[in-house]
Amino acid sequence: MTDTDPNLGIALERLQRLVEVGFAKTDGQNALILHRLDHTDGKHAELTRRVDELEDWKGELDKNAVTNEQLKDRTRFILTIVTAPVVMVGGVFGAIQFFNP
Repeated sequence: MTDTDPNLGIALERLQRLVEVGFAKTDGQNALILHRLDHTDGKHAELTRRVDELEDWKGELDKNAVTNEQLKDRTRFILTIVTAPVVMVGGVFGAIQFFNP
C-alpha cells in the first residue's frame, strides 16, 4: 500500500459520514413536509365541508326567499284587510253620531 491509501480511506469514511448525515436531514425534512401536508389536507377537508354546508344553507334561503313583488302583494293584501274593517267601524260611528244628536 502507498502513503495515499490511509488518506483515501479517511476521506471515504468522511464522505460516507457526510452522505449519511445528509440523508438523515433529508429524511427529517421529508417527514416534516408530510406531516404538514397531512395537517393541510385535514384543514382543506374541514373548509370544504363548511363551504358545502354554507352552500346548502344558501340554497334553502333562496328557496324560501320572498321577492319584492311578493312582499308588495302581501302588504297590499294586509292593508286591504285592515282598512276595510276600519272604514266600516268609522261608518258605524258616523251613523251613530248622525242619528243621535
